[in-house]
Parts: sequence; structure tokens; C-alpha cells
Amino acid sequence: MKTQDNPRNIQEILLISLLERPIDNFLTYFICKNTQGSVKEIVAGLNSRCQRLDNRKVHGLELYLPGILRLQRRFSRKSKHRNFIAASVVDNDWLNSLPSTSSRLSMLVTEGLQMYLRKQQVKQLFDKLIENFSKSQFAFDSKSSMMLKIQLHLIEHMSAKFDWSISDIREIQNWKSGCQVMEIITFANFEVKVVQRLSVNLIKRLLFKYIPLFRNSYRLAFQLT
Repeated sequence: MKTQDNPRNIQEILLISLLERPIDNFLTYFICKNTQGSVKEIVAGLNSRCQRLDNRKVHGLELYLPGILRLQRRFSRKSKHRNFIAASVVDNDWLNSLPSTSSRLSMLVTEGLQMYLRKQQVKQLFDKLIENFSKSQFAFDSKSSMMLKIQLHLIEHMSAKFDWSISDIREIQNWKSGCQVMEIITFANFEVKVVQRLSVNLIKRLLFKYIPLFRNSYRLAFQLT
């Protein structure tokens, strides 16, 4: 069955799109407060956030695997305020290729990425970001082990596999000194109109709003480094 004909896949695609809204809102606020700031995104797939939120002043930098970057360049191009880097996030040398933005306050975003890494790789990534971008803000998503199992069908035809999950996102505050989780957004925080667009039945809406096991299965966290 083709993806576009499968209601379940259509719902998943719509959900992924709607989940980007809280990060968009957070970045919009950051850009308004820091018009000369720097936004650095590390993503696992195609990305259009810089195009959606570009104010022609904030410096955007996006890290992609080489194969993904070749595809991304078919839809968007680098510019004076937007640059791309082709590298794996688990490599240790990609930070050396970053253009100098030391005078800019940075917003770091990793989205749809960590669940493909091992726990030790996630910890190393966080350590590298914190060491290189002190006094920055960091937005990222995470999932519980239950949510990864629910979404296994999304990667059944992919070589990549889910790995990292976490039950309590505040646990990362023990990974590195100086980290503080500022805000956590779960399914319970989503706007009613967003949930309605997903055509989720009442029972599922109640489960994901009031039952911690379901409510905390997906989280967006905003962290101060």
C-alpha cells in the first residue's frame, strides 16, 4: 500500500509536522529577542525551518549526513545567513568546521535525531554542544521506549534503527554540570486545535493527556547550557 493511501501513515506525517510548531514558536521568540543571534540545527531528515523563520539577520547553520544534504540542496540553497555542513553528528571534527559566531548568542536544535543514537553517543553529543556553546539555549525532542515501539512501523523499510529512549528527561541534568531544563512540552500541552486536526478519538486524547505513561511518551525540552 502506498504511503499516501495509508491513513495511519498520513496521520504520522501530519503529527510530525504539527510537532514542529512548539520549536518554531520557541525559535520565533528567540529570534525576536536576539535579532543577530545564531541558530544551529542538527537534523536527521529534510528541514525547512530556516526558510520558515528567516529574518535575514539570524545566522543559520544546518548539519546533515552527506546523502541527506545532497537531497536538501535540491530544495534550498546556502546564503549569506544560511550554511550547510555535511557530516555525521557522532564524528568529533565537525565542530572545527563551524564558522565563527562566538559573538552571537546561539540556539541549538536537534530534532528527530537522538532516538537513532546509542545512549553514550547522545551523552557525548550533549557534552560537545555544551562545551562549545556555553550560555546557549538548546531545544530537542525525546521519546520513551513505549513510543519507539509504537512507531517501529515507520522504520521497517530503513536500515536505521531506533535505540535511545528516556523515561524522565530531567535525568540529563545529571549528565553535565551547568545544564538546566527550562521547559518541557508533552502531549498534554498541545493546543486543542492541533489535537483536533489529528482526528484522534476521545479515548486516545484522554490517555495522552492524563495518563503519565502516554503523556510523557514524547517530549520537547528546552534547556539552558
